[in-house]
Amino acid sequence: MPGKAALAQVAARIATYWKREILAIGFVMRPQILARAEVIWRRHMERSITDPELRRKLTPGYRLGCKRILLSNEFYPAVAASNAAVVTEPIAGFTADAIVTADGTRHQVDTVILATGFRVSDNPMPAKVTGRGGATMATMLGQTYLGTVLPGFPGYFQLIGANTGLGHSSMVYMIESQLAFIVDAIAKTEAAGGLVPDVRPDVAAAYNARLQRKLPATIWGSGCASWYLDPAGRNLTLWPGFTFDYRRRTRRYRPRDFSAG
Repeated sequence: MPGKAALAQVAARIATYWKREILAIGFVMRPQILARAEVIWRRHMERSITDPELRRKLTPGYRLGCKRILLSNEFYPAVAASNAAVVTEPIAGFTADAIVTADGTRHQVDTVILATGFRVSDNPMPAKVTGRGGATMATMLGQTYLGTVLPGFPGYFQLIGANTGLGHSSMVYMIESQLAFIVDAIAKTEAAGGLVPDVRPDVAAAYNARLQRKLPATIWGSGCASWYLDPAGRNLTLWPGFTFDYRRRTRRYRPRDFSAG
């Protein structure tokens, strides 16, 4: 029998999961709910930032959640400190010891950290991997099924593929779900004689069509430019729903969704 400490730990983990899961209601189903959180954010900023110009620079021009949310009570006091400056002018160039902004100002620096986001839809590696028919993984990204398999790539499985990213919960949960699907797929394939499975294109197309119908109505489709979107404006990054729904979909490998290669 597990002890009280172990049971308390489990209960705490379950509570944390459901607190995070509830956030999907605002991100996915009812983005207008996040307006209440925006009021809390603005009050916090006004308490921390007294300079109106700095407040203006720090106020996003998009809805809360459209880009990744910074969870910190220390960010505003840090940027308001006397030894910090918020510069929003575009960078025009670099010198040996400074950054030069478009207004001609030289900002002396020791270190430059480039935090420019992630290359998701145009990651260079998938463009180098070719499947059946000559299509590359890059061209098939929008047809990934369950973020795990791609049509024309029999026997290939991946983790954290298209539309498995999260804006509200832990990726570990998604990875565990994918691993369960992959293990079940391998076991059923071996039991059926070992023919290599290839997801049917019509199954993958229908799955992705449903995702892309949902995503524009989420907070991530509310009008900001982010690394979630590809050059065509499609969100090929995030899962538009609850994580328990994704786990339900990946709980079992369904041979009827695949053809044998």
